[in-house]
Amino acid sequence: MQMDFASSRLDGMAAWSCRLASARAPQRLGQIWLSACRLPDLVFPAQAQWHQVQVLDSRLDGCDLSGAVLTQCAFVRSVLDGLRAVALRAPYLSFWQCSLRGADLSQAELEGANFEDADLTDAKLVSSNLQRSRLVRARCGGARFVDARLSQADASHLQAGDADFSGSQFDLVNVHDAQLGQARWDGCDRRRLRQTDPVLLQAQQWHPTKP
Repeated sequence: MQMDFASSRLDGMAAWSCRLASARAPQRLGQIWLSACRLPDLVFPAQAQWHQVQVLDSRLDGCDLSGAVLTQCAFVRSVLDGLRAVALRAPYLSFWQCSLRGADLSQAELEGANFEDADLTDAKLVSSNLQRSRLVRARCGGARFVDARLSQADASHLQAGDADFSGSQFDLVNVHDAQLGQARWDGCDRRRLRQTDPVLLQAQQWHPTKP
């Protein structure tokens, strides 16, 4: 409990099955590999910097990465429920199959980020840059994308029936087979959406020929 690594150098560390609640992390982390770890309420100093940090099958509930800069980092099948990451700068960050329920990613720079198969239920992405991001099969019930930039994002098979996209920019967003029934679009022109992806449609309708 409450281990203090604030003055430590942890570059190159690999850890399996670590359990460290409310630990204090250093400002800089580089080339870290964490697997099956439990790190709830991990505390980072302001403007933390991560480089090539890989987090697999781990729990980081309630962490605060507001203002952090993450480069070449990835979270895979990890739980980050309640994450606070306002003004996070992390282009092409991966949250593949992660749980981000109730996370606050407002004003974040997440161009090209991967949210494929992620759970963004009740998450806040207000005024965030999500251009060219992947939201394929993401679950976004109750999520708020107000004033977000989503242009050229791939949101095919997105589940966002009651999400709020008011004021968002979504030129050429692919929403093929997405569930958007009760979503809010105040101030938006939905004609800018790509309702059908010809390639995906062809794949769905393809049947192998019998010999």
